[in-house]
Amino acid sequence: MAEEEQQKNVEIRALLIPWYDSNLLLPNSAVVEVLRYPEISLDSNSSSDWIEGTFYWRNLQLPLIALDKLLGLARSETGKKKRILVCHVLSDEVEPAFIGITVQGMPRLINLESAALEIVEDYNEEDAGPVVARVSTLGASALIPDLEEVGQLLQASV
Repeated sequence: MAEEEQQKNVEIRALLIPWYDSNLLLPNSAVVEVLRYPEISLDSNSSSDWIEGTFYWRNLQLPLIALDKLLGLARSETGKKKRILVCHVLSDEVEPAFIGITVQGMPRLINLESAALEIVEDYNEEDAGPVVARVSTLGASALIPDLEEVGQLLQASV
């Protein structure tokens, strides 16, 4: 019985990332690096307003994604410093397999137990866009983006 409870209560290392008036929650392994906001080249070929442009990271030109625009959310600046999360896209179709996501503030590394993660009841899959879930954990609400779907949307927009 105790072994079953241990299997059900899985612990992962995750990042709780300030994102406007909410948070993003991602596994630590999905985030490669946190950068100061770099010089952005506007992408004139993109018809998608959620692609803010491109930037260079480790000699790769990566797309910069405005996740709030992709999800159709109206966000206002909070005054915190903008940063970029370089993330694995988790899709074999996108080259390079990394994207940048605009966030505000510094991520916080947490050890997250599945028992401490609560799915928010009013989560609506049809309207969510590339979202795995909206959750509540450690007294904070957070959105878990679907990086694989973001990669597929990015590939479709090119």
